[in-house]
Amino acid sequence: MIEVILNTSISSPRRTILIPIDVSETSFYTAEWALKQIVNCESDNIILINVRHEHIPHSKSKSNNGDKENSFRIINEDLKLESHELLKSFSNLFIENHGHVKAICLVGDPRTEVLAWIKLNRPDQVIMGNRGRAALSGNFGLNVGLFLGSVSQHILQHSPVPVTVVPNPKLVE
Repeated sequence: MIEVILNTSISSPRRTILIPIDVSETSFYTAEWALKQIVNCESDNIILINVRHEHIPHSKSKSNNGDKENSFRIINEDLKLESHELLKSFSNLFIENHGHVKAICLVGDPRTEVLAWIKLNRPDQVIMGNRGRAALSGNFGLNVGLFLGSVSQHILQHSPVPVTVVPNPKLVE
């Protein structure tokens, strides 16, 4: 499911730059870094993508099924609103600098959804943080690597377009 939250993009940009975002401090740092170091607000289109998980009831019991479905519907609606607000907030960072932004919310696994969007739309460049939301929860699995999160590592390995991974100085020190 693709939800376009905001679209101020131009029809013939010099470049299209994708910046996947989440609620992490690294995402905010990455967006600011991209704005200062890479993005040309006059001629580039910035695509901001946030991927949220959808919660689905797993119980096979028939009792209180309506209550569970209603609870999950409320949770998913809250997650949707949270994602939309996050995208609007990040969009404002670029709009305040006269940038052209398209903010998109996807539902599913961030690795799968971001990579699928990249392969389908072929942006000129992807700029993303080295660690996202999992770093906040302390999920530093050894299989992910010491410096890259699972999403950034996956995109870096499989993307058909150039990827710039921006480390958050606070997490690298």
